[in-house]
Amino acid sequence: MVDIVPFKGLLFNQEKTGPAEQITAPPYDVISPQQQDALYEKNPFNIVRLILEKEYPEDNEENNRYTRSSATFKQWTKDNVLIKDKKPAFYVYSQEYTSEGQSVCRVGFFTRVRSEDFSSGNICPHEYTLAKAKQDRMHLLKACQANFSPVFGLFSDVTGEIDRKLNQAMQHEPFAVVEESGILNKAWRLEDEETLVFIKEQFRDKKIFIADGHHRYETALNYHKENENQVGDSAYVMMFLTN
Repeated sequence: MVDIVPFKGLLFNQEKTGPAEQITAPPYDVISPQQQDALYEKNPFNIVRLILEKEYPEDNEENNRYTRSSATFKQWTKDNVLIKDKKPAFYVYSQEYTSEGQSVCRVGFFTRVRSEDFSSGNICPHEYTLAKAKQDRMHLLKACQANFSPVFGLFSDVTGEIDRKLNQAMQHEPFAVVEESGILNKAWRLEDEETLVFIKEQFRDKKIFIADGHHRYETALNYHKENENQVGDSAYVMMFLTN
């Protein structure tokens, strides 16, 4: 059984930050030093300051890339640069792009997924992980106690029932639109309680295959095992799931 749960997302306040295209960034592990500099200069609120802070020669245990990310995160929350939604939701996400001359639209949603050992057979990996990368993400998770980047998961929806529910949400105006590298990204809130329950129930008999984010997933699972009595909701990790 896969346990997914809607959540109150912490979203950028675009009235303060400017449009979403200025504050997004690629996954942390593909950002080059040159691209990191460009993202820093692009907007003072670009999320690179949370997911991949810069390192300096004078860094120490009290002042380093992770403590700076934590301080920035707290300041942005305090200043309403980041605002928590009032209602739990799944966040529908589409990517429109061209592949081999064909127009493609990938649709999925962001949710919280209860982490569990791979041995249970419900969450399925396809690659090995590196200790150094997991240590890096663990330092960030301990400092900030937040998921800034989702794990990318696949599931099977042969009947298309979940996709139909997601497509209904896409009939409304998206709250974020970003065009980057030939890909048009859009995001919507899905807050209808009946639909949330329906989608949650559909996952009781499904499996999730991790397409990307093995290090983030294993880090989240290990963090929960170490902190389940101290940090509420640590069992759940943010994922993007697509059919």
